[in-house]
Amino acid sequence: MGFGASFSGAIRTIIPLVRADQRAGPFAAVHVVAYPSFGVPAIIAGLLIAPVGLLATVLGYGAAVHAVAAPGLLAQYRFAAHGRIDARP
Repeated sequence: MGFGASFSGAIRTIIPLVRADQRAGPFAAVHVVAYPSFGVPAIIAGLLIAPVGLLATVLGYGAAVHAVAAPGLLAQYRFAAHGRIDARP
């Protein structure tokens, strides 16, 4: 949920703002930010399993993902409501 909403929102925000022949740089920037932002928390979660346990790590990770995804979803719907982006999947 978190990855899909934020990645989709980033792409949908960029596409209408950039000419077709100039999209490589912004798309690369989105990927450079996206991969570490989802890979690093997964590594941290893996390191937390030993000290806090698997269940606590999974519940904490899930809560953090939902806490970060909710504002992203709300922003995406607000942009769509104002006609700034296309809200269709």
